[in-house]
Amino acid sequence: TKIGGELGAGYGAGTPEERRKRLLENLDTFGKMGGKYIISGLGLAHPDLKHIGSSTVTNYGATINLYEYSKAFPLYYLANKDCGECVPTGREIKIYLSKNGYYHFQVDLQKPQKLVLLVANLPGWEVYVDSVKSTILPVNGVFMGVDLTEGKHVVEFEYQGMLGELKWLKRFKLVRN
Repeated sequence: TKIGGELGAGYGAGTPEERRKRLLENLDTFGKMGGKYIISGLGLAHPDLKHIGSSTVTNYGATINLYEYSKAFPLYYLANKDCGECVPTGREIKIYLSKNGYYHFQVDLQKPQKLVLLVANLPGWEVYVDSVKSTILPVNGVFMGVDLTEGKHVVEFEYQGMLGELKWLKRFKLVRN
């Protein structure tokens, strides 16, 4: 019996050639999630993949390969304000501070745009634009974004905990900012 194959066990099911084909057919999805690197036990050949290196691992001599995907979306980017499926506009933005659960941006926009952050849009995240709490918009099904008007803005995404507990813990100095 082929374990898992009938149950749709994902990338591990099937022959090596079937697994390779599934992976390569889904590179666009991988890239839209910000996936830049692939570690694979299979050799992969694709014009958008650059082979970085290989290594033999385990006592069984298995070879793993590291690839870089050239079309990966960045962790954060500007998109058209009214995008359905948001893609980077090509204009680069810089982050001023990034730490666990906190992202701080300063942007200067010539037209209204959406700032997209490829972090799961889970309960507990808040976004502030120019120190005013704003609405987090779902982007591409699972990520976060915020609409911005033309001009200069300071944008901060901050995780407060599923129940907002981090806000209270910080207030009582039980955790560091």
